[in-house]
Amino acid sequence: MIKRIILSLLIIGGVGASAFAGTKAIGLTDTATLSASTFSTGTADLQISNGTTGAFADSAEGFTTSLLPGKTFTKYIRLRNNSTDVDFSIAAQATAVSGSIEASNVTVVFTPVNGSEVAVGSPVSQILANWTTPTGLGTPNILATKNQEYKMDVTLSSSVSTPGSFVFSFLFTGTQFP
Repeated sequence: MIKRIILSLLIIGGVGASAFAGTKAIGLTDTATLSASTFSTGTADLQISNGTTGAFADSAEGFTTSLLPGKTFTKYIRLRNNSTDVDFSIAAQATAVSGSIEASNVTVVFTPVNGSEVAVGSPVSQILANWTTPTGLGTPNILATKNQEYKMDVTLSSSVSTPGSFVFSFLFTGTQFP
């Protein structure tokens, strides 16, 4: 009886092993490979021109003028998105602010304009003291390889009653947007 049980177990084991081996031999397999996946970031390159016809560069000379209280000086600047694959939203920030005139007495307005100096976006206006924090210039954004011109109006408050001077720079930052 024990011999029969052992023989039965051996037969069952042998049949199971040959079924497993037979199934394995019949199974087909194949593979596919995705190789050499690579990506790179875009290149950010914002340039400026201090007039309507000047050459674009990483920096441009500002202006020197006399401005009477209550009057406005207008300067046109152009920004170029020199990147080929990155679109920019633009922010501006006043830097190197100094002088005997209070920054709260100077208002700076940036208005996006087209080549005919017609507004193509809403003006962004602040006293110079507030421009020391980066402030977005709104739309239009500057698409890759495109230019955007801005009309910059600088107004000296009519409340200024003593002679003085003021110096400031503006830093423009292009930030990629989706």
